[in-house]
Amino acid sequence: MPKRILEENRREIIAICIFCVLFGVGLLFHNAFQIDDTSLQSLETSDDILTPTKVGYTLPESAPIRLRIPAINVDAPFIGLGLKSNGEIEIPAGYEEVGWYTKGPTPGEIG
Repeated sequence: MPKRILEENRREIIAICIFCVLFGVGLLFHNAFQIDDTSLQSLETSDDILTPTKVGYTLPESAPIRLRIPAINVDAPFIGLGLKSNGEIEIPAGYEEVGWYTKGPTPGEIG
């Protein structure tokens, strides 16, 4: 009798087994990628994540002066760029100009 029940309900049993396996895998992934809310709150309020740490030798502030790429005949001075009144970063007026965002770190600085 049990063998006959298995044969008659074979598709349903296979479907239930597949469902259980997929459900179990889903639970594993859910727990693996679950984030602890308390750790997020401490990160949001911590100033430590905003303070760069010194690793190795760094250079003092030194604004870039010129960009030279002889292979493609580029030789242009940098122009300083800041922010527009709407908060967007300024862009050079033409493609022949090379811009540098002056409110960021300079080459060799931390940042």
